[in-house]
Amino acid sequence: MTPLASIEQWLAYLSQEKRCSQHTVSAYERDIHRFINVQLDTLETQLTSAALRKVIAQLSKSGLSPRSVARSASALRSFVHWAISRGILPADFALPKLSLPKLTKPLPKVIDVDTAKVAVEINGDSPKDLRDRALLEVIYGCGIRLAETLTLETSSVIQHGRSIRVMGKGNKERIIPLGKHARDAIDRWAKARSQLGAPTNHFFINLKSLQPLSSRGVQYIIKQRGLAAGIDISLHPHLFRHAFASHLLESSGDLRAVQELLGHENLSTTQVYTHLNFQHLADVYDQAHPRAKKRDG
Repeated sequence: MTPLASIEQWLAYLSQEKRCSQHTVSAYERDIHRFINVQLDTLETQLTSAALRKVIAQLSKSGLSPRSVARSASALRSFVHWAISRGILPADFALPKLSLPKLTKPLPKVIDVDTAKVAVEINGDSPKDLRDRALLEVIYGCGIRLAETLTLETSSVIQHGRSIRVMGKGNKERIIPLGKHARDAIDRWAKARSQLGAPTNHFFINLKSLQPLSSRGVQYIIKQRGLAAGIDISLHPHLFRHAFASHLLESSGDLRAVQELLGHENLSTTQVYTHLNFQHLADVYDQAHPRAKKRDG
């Protein structure tokens, strides 16, 4: 089997053995094909630095961001390591050191507490209202990822009472406490859901098909609820995860606890929120402190 023909096997390995989410596998597939589609149509021989530099330059000129180029290179590196381990590529096959565009680390966008509160407090007793309220309360109240939200099972949500069981990246399980508002919303939606007779154990379902909600479905719900609430920011699931982390860290100052709740493997990933809070404090200082104000003339 040729290396190129084995890409589908690699993607299946990521999904079935590494237990990556479908969202992650799809991203890897897009990333690896960026390299293949840009005049890198063979992996039969040793890749040269010149060939890789040419691909990276072409990807950059196409308008792809440095972060996307780096992610594509990472996908290629991951595939090559897997192919070597399976004997598809020779043991002495080595990728040259990649010179990638310099990455900047943009701070995540975060909505304030009042905006988050307006977004999640959905009134109404219809199944749609109850589901959407529970969905937003869980995402903001627990800070879970979109993929984790999609795979939440009914038993993982309602059997724990004051907490939910989440299956995170790398098939790692964690327990997250539930606040009163989230518990109430979950209880109300669980009762409405039980009357619908859904054949799936997924907690959040499409009300027409009674099948699990898709990622697009969740994104659409959140965006539309934001518009209906008169919020002038385009809301999306990860925005509430950022808000959860930032608001919790701002109130508690406990970085380790926030790391545990977010399911971050490395503390450095969580530390971005300390920079975010510092930026907020710096903005307040610039606007309020008499020694920070610029004087006219």
